[in-house]
Amino acid sequence: MRRVSKGFTMLGVALDETSIGEVKTFVRRVGVNYPVMIGIDQVATAYGGIQALPTAFLIGRDGRILKKYVGARAKSEFKRDIEAAGKTLGE
Repeated sequence: MRRVSKGFTMLGVALDETSIGEVKTFVRRVGVNYPVMIGIDQVATAYGGIQALPTAFLIGRDGRILKKYVGARAKSEFKRDIEAAGKTLGE
């Protein structure tokens, strides 16, 4: 679900204390089709802390958090919110 042309992209941040190899294995196993980076505690703190996994954020081009999702969500919910944010931004 990459919407770079509309100003959106999905980015995963692995906060686990595992190796890069384990993260790569997980990404392949579950079929993640967007970039995933290894995060550090400061990343979690910068976004208000992470109380549960998965946690996802819809972030605007200006870096502002538009929406925070705690727990698993359906792809349709992300799609709806991304489309709504695009309309709000005049895209």
